[in-house]
Amino acid sequence: WNVFKKRKKNLNYLLTKTEDLRDVAFFNVEEPYEVTSPHAFSVTLKDPKYNYKKLYDFLQDNLVQCKRNFGSMPTQHKAFAFLGYKKGEFPEAEYVGSNGLHIGVHHHLSRKDLDYVSGLLHTYFKKYL
Repeated sequence: WNVFKKRKKNLNYLLTKTEDLRDVAFFNVEEPYEVTSPHAFSVTLKDPKYNYKKLYDFLQDNLVQCKRNFGSMPTQHKAFAFLGYKKGEFPEAEYVGSNGLHIGVHHHLSRKDLDYVSGLLHTYFKKYL
């Protein structure tokens, strides 16, 4: 239970620290009727011009491990090719898979770690705001 609470606290802290970046990115949303178990802080670019690859490389170069967002299972993961779906049949999911990444909110991260991540995101997006 403590792990869940700490991860939730880390996620909410990052959401608060990046509220001013909502013009350039979509972030995690928890609706009032749901309770999520956070494992990561998701950043999906609102426009491809913000360049997913450059953001990914920028974070990795600054020692922040991140992963590509989960894409469209039927069209962006080879294991599901047998279903026969074609690229373009799930445009929203494919967009998220191609233009988003997530950063862990591990329960051992400190406030300083989270501030570092927030700072890097602000540095990266500064040229677009």
